[in-house]
Amino acid sequence: MWRNVAAAIGIVAVSVAAAIWVASPPEQDTTTGTGGPRAVSHAAALRTFGACEDLTDWLGRHASAHVGPWGIEGGWVGGSELLGGAVALDGVADAAGGMTAASPSAERAAAPAFSGTNVQEVGVDEPDTVKTDGTRLFTVRDGRLLHVDLTGDEPRVVASVAVGEPQEQPSQAYLLLAEDRLLVSWESWAEHTMFDDMPASGDAAMSRVAPGWSSTEAHLFDVTGQTPRLLESASLDGILVSGRLHGDTARLVLRNVPARLPLVAPHTGEPRDLEAATRANVAAVVQATPSQWLPWMSVTDRTGSSPVTSERPMTRCEDVHHTGDFSGLGSLDVLTVPLGGSFQDAHATSILTGAEVVYASTERLYVTTYAWPERQPGPLPMPGIEPALGAPAPPPEFDDFHTAVHAFDVTDPLRTDYLGSGEVPGHVLNQFSLSEHEGHLRVATTIGAPWAGGSESGVHVLRLADGALTEVGSVGDLGRGERIYAVRYVGDTGYVVTFRQVDPLYTLDLSDPTAPEVRGELKIPGYSAYLHPVGDTMLLGIGQDATEEGRVLGTQVALFDVSDLTAPRQVAKTVMAEGHSEAEFDHHAFLHWPATGLTVVPVSTWAETPWSGAMAFRVDGTTLERVGEVSHADAFDGAVRDPWEAFELGRITRSIVVGDQLLTLSQEGLLTSDLDTLETRHWLLLR
Repeated sequence: MWRNVAAAIGIVAVSVAAAIWVASPPEQDTTTGTGGPRAVSHAAALRTFGACEDLTDWLGRHASAHVGPWGIEGGWVGGSELLGGAVALDGVADAAGGMTAASPSAERAAAPAFSGTNVQEVGVDEPDTVKTDGTRLFTVRDGRLLHVDLTGDEPRVVASVAVGEPQEQPSQAYLLLAEDRLLVSWESWAEHTMFDDMPASGDAAMSRVAPGWSSTEAHLFDVTGQTPRLLESASLDGILVSGRLHGDTARLVLRNVPARLPLVAPHTGEPRDLEAATRANVAAVVQATPSQWLPWMSVTDRTGSSPVTSERPMTRCEDVHHTGDFSGLGSLDVLTVPLGGSFQDAHATSILTGAEVVYASTERLYVTTYAWPERQPGPLPMPGIEPALGAPAPPPEFDDFHTAVHAFDVTDPLRTDYLGSGEVPGHVLNQFSLSEHEGHLRVATTIGAPWAGGSESGVHVLRLADGALTEVGSVGDLGRGERIYAVRYVGDTGYVVTFRQVDPLYTLDLSDPTAPEVRGELKIPGYSAYLHPVGDTMLLGIGQDATEEGRVLGTQVALFDVSDLTAPRQVAKTVMAEGHSEAEFDHHAFLHWPATGLTVVPVSTWAETPWSGAMAFRVDGTTLERVGEVSHADAFDGAVRDPWEAFELGRITRSIVVGDQLLTLSQEGLLTSDLDTLETRHWLLLR
């Protein structure tokens, strides 16, 4: 699910989707100094459309200002810079060393102590490739949902169920488990096609284009028995940005573009073809119906003797919000799904904007999106009036790059309600950049655009009032000439890591939301990309060691004493030469088990011979002891494998504690080790 913008630029259909997303124009700072807050329309409460006619008029008027012969804002191969950044099923780690897991049903109440998904907020679960409740484990491998029984002397696969149609089965999927309901979701791609049978317009030759677009496939299983039983399958328009689980209510955050618009493309670059195609595309967006603008969902009931499928728009026109200024042709859609019920009961709330990073507390969900400058639209083109060909809007100046933040209420298990929006200067790194505490949202940003490096960073404190997220305090001037590599909030304290050549670890006192301040700073070579609290006074950092010039040397695990915020200290570290760890960018790959102090970090290294596995450490007070390693390379059915094949298949992606066992998963299988000695107990092939 991870992507980057550069890869997206070259994909024809993605370019169409990218070109459709544009946002509100920049406004002047209302304060002095770099990166100060500004008065923008995002800070005002969004409004809904009173009727579908209002929605189509709004979108048609604004879309027509961006139409050209190749589609919207540069067309099939242009306008990719308007994508608004790569999207991914984001995630970033747990609070104060805690873990979140689905609650076992009554008959499983005697499950042993176990670690669940490493999440950012206790009580808010996140989608992951593996889910367990201590007695069973679920994962998807090669298009099949596996149920692994953990209750016997050794784990065993007791059921394997196909997921999706044969032509679209996922190699990997994301799971949410709520007692005896399991939601399995993945991304599906519809290919770009072009039809050459469109009648010519006068002397012009054009083709009707059906752009490809991403959809999210979601299957709801009953896992009461040994074999998971498929209850429903849903196909949802849009890319799955992320999801959250509150109790047994799942919320899926989707990013959509109106891919059903009947756009055309010219056969040649001749002026008459360009003009005819432009006119046709203007007419297409002006005359588009609500069903062509809104995202759709298709739900298939699998509980009867034969499947029953129904289709409908995912959201209603009156549930779509928009700003006073134009903020995009695509939509941010939050779909609320009660896992104890049905997708037919799902409720969607939408905003005409993009979606990049998702963060959720127990009461609110926040979604960020890039705030781009926008060319103001004119009136709706009328027949006989020459439309402008249009050109992609230029990227914002690096120092003028801003991020919009949208807040939603998640206290109702049946719906998600929009609360208000705000804006902060610069860009956020990931969901760790955001944290809600005692009614305030803290947002760490680096000034400038994500691709521009960084000039300085800071933390902005926002409070929701009267439908607006308004800044009440901020602290800046962190890491001049550097960008943020990691953020962590623990109660009233914040930790920010910036990096270019050395790693400043900043400690922040956030106890007064109106006057946050930097309390301490530690400069050391290298950086931490993931920070994990250990107890009340220690902090683990996973990242890269580096030279004084900033050249990275290998995976680094460092332990920091932050008992004195004015003088943070690095008290221990260990380095795996020429290594990298998935935990640097995916917190779900990291394990810390507070009961014994065991920490497990997946590592791949090319120092001498290629090796992949996991390193195990034990944190005891201010000491970091390397206690061993776990490797799957020797467990592949006893077969002799090429070192590179063993390297790839043996990449450990997840580590889980169940009772007195450490379970590690790779592409090839599940290895059970003794929790204390790491001695191998059992190998289970998962394919």
